[in-house]
Amino acid sequence: MDEAPHPKAFTYEGDISITIKVLKATDMIRMHAHNLTIYVNTVSVTNERSGEKQNITSVEQTKPDDDRQFLDIFLENELEENTYIIKIHFEGMLNSDLAGFYRSGYMENNKQKWMLVTQFEATAARRAFPCFDEPALKATFDVSIARRKGWTVLSNMPQNDQLRKPLPRQKGYTWVHFKQSLKMSSYLVAFAVSQFKSITSPIDARFKVWARPELIHTGKYAAEVAPKVVQCMENRTQHKYDLPKSDHIAVQDFEYGAMENWGLVTYRSGNALESMLLYNEENSTTYSKQATASVIAHELAHQWFGNLVSPKWWSNLWLNEGFATFLANYIGSCVEPKMAFMEQFLTAPLARALRTDALEDSHPLVVPVASPSEIKAIFDGISYSKGGSVIRMMLSILGEENFWKGLRAYIEKMKFSNADQNDLWRGLSTAVPNGLLPNNVEFKDIMDTWALQAGYPVVTVTRDYDKNTVNFTQKRFFSSAPVKKEHNEVYWVPLTKLVQGEPKEHSNNITWLYNETITMASPSSDKWILVNNDKNVSVGYYRVNYDKENWKKLSESINGAQLVNTLSVNNRVQLLMDSFALAKAKELDYELALFMTKYLNYETELTPWNAVLDEFNYIYDRMFGDESFMTMFEASLGISDNHVKCTNI
Repeated sequence: MDEAPHPKAFTYEGDISITIKVLKATDMIRMHAHNLTIYVNTVSVTNERSGEKQNITSVEQTKPDDDRQFLDIFLENELEENTYIIKIHFEGMLNSDLAGFYRSGYMENNKQKWMLVTQFEATAARRAFPCFDEPALKATFDVSIARRKGWTVLSNMPQNDQLRKPLPRQKGYTWVHFKQSLKMSSYLVAFAVSQFKSITSPIDARFKVWARPELIHTGKYAAEVAPKVVQCMENRTQHKYDLPKSDHIAVQDFEYGAMENWGLVTYRSGNALESMLLYNEENSTTYSKQATASVIAHELAHQWFGNLVSPKWWSNLWLNEGFATFLANYIGSCVEPKMAFMEQFLTAPLARALRTDALEDSHPLVVPVASPSEIKAIFDGISYSKGGSVIRMMLSILGEENFWKGLRAYIEKMKFSNADQNDLWRGLSTAVPNGLLPNNVEFKDIMDTWALQAGYPVVTVTRDYDKNTVNFTQKRFFSSAPVKKEHNEVYWVPLTKLVQGEPKEHSNNITWLYNETITMASPSSDKWILVNNDKNVSVGYYRVNYDKENWKKLSESINGAQLVNTLSVNNRVQLLMDSFALAKAKELDYELALFMTKYLNYETELTPWNAVLDEFNYIYDRMFGDESFMTMFEASLGISDNHVKCTNI
């Protein structure tokens, strides 16, 4: 494909053979096809046992602009309960839409070059070949592709070299046959045709990185990280990686950051500086290195959560993307412990989730979807970031050991099958410790309030300093006043608290807040209370607001070179994020939010600064030019000329 393309150069022909089992008599077969030319006279339906062909009355394909994208085969007589084979000859376009089976162009030595690759999630396998293109309709796939000399073909499985042979009617082409895949959803099928080079991992020869020849040297880091990620996943899940190989390929033109195709993971790659897979040690940034590790961890986490166990329907996309988002940080910490992935979870996935989910038009984790356009719309901050944040909260509720015990039960029962949120709740319920949940409340009851409702709560902590009592209440949090007057969402909130001067182990005990105010004994009036704290980490998916006096006590407790570590880095991030979000929503005076930042003169960690810099910009952009406000702003911050040295950048 180096020369100018022939008018037919960007098309391909294919033959599909599908074995189906008819469970109920029918005179119509409905499958999926989109933007394909179906050669109707080649369509056949044959009884596998008798070899008898069924009479077909018509084959109808929905119009290209029809969002249903069906291919219907109508039969003269009903198919009985039996096994049948559908065969279809078709033609497709190697499009430039970055979906289906498409072409990607790049320059090499001032020459236009091409490679061919697939992107099928969520509903684009039907753009490459006729199929049953729904996640619950899992099947094994036998892929064969004819390629020209000098080109390499990859797919989910290794090549079956014993079956390689020339293509009689197409001189210069050779068939490449691949071993049969594991049982999987159609959106995970993948193939790529290129003139790329590869690097084999020095740690595990099953892992290869593929890229353009001039960039392949930047694949060394990925080749080292990928097998480490899989090893960490195997250790946690106690389920071995199921495939005999794992290819990772950098694609010039790619809509998403990466795609978790089983055995052939694809990544966006403009060049080594902006690649999701490639890392150039000479001129790439530390951030790029961390992004590469995170994306690889995200995609390989999918090999268990998404590929091995897939959603019954796209309504539960979060079971894929939420786990991958959480594990990108959790497993990232396993592979690169110095990169502080779990600290940065607060200012990246959690912050994104809390920001998006504070909108009135947010949607639940489990959301009804039907058409391809509706499905694509939920690949958003809720499915990814809220999903990951709720999973992180579940780990905190159950404890790490019980969390993984429950996930192992879930994987063992649902492997090579399809799940919804209830299957996950059942798996995790097997590991719930005695006495953890309120009386007559199941784990499903707890988690349904987070998965089936939009939004999240703000917990208001109000102390009576004379009576030494403290009240806890909740309401749904909005970043701006909602249009709808009545919102009745109530969540099962795992309250954890840390009291000044008490052992930090006491903060691990959970009190459940639901639809009634909880009143507890409060510490003496000179001590602060910090809510949403587990082992010095904010893990609950909610915000916390305090009375004015408690906010001040928390701020003062860390305002000093010797005091800043009174609260953990994560706790400091939590206080900054909550105070500014509440101030924006007019739930807290900005004076208190700014007062919380006075301690920053002594802050030497990266994550708290990440949490607050955007907030400073937000204020500055809106108040620039107002001298009286800027004077108050700087005074509230307590900014000085003290030199701040950041230790974790």
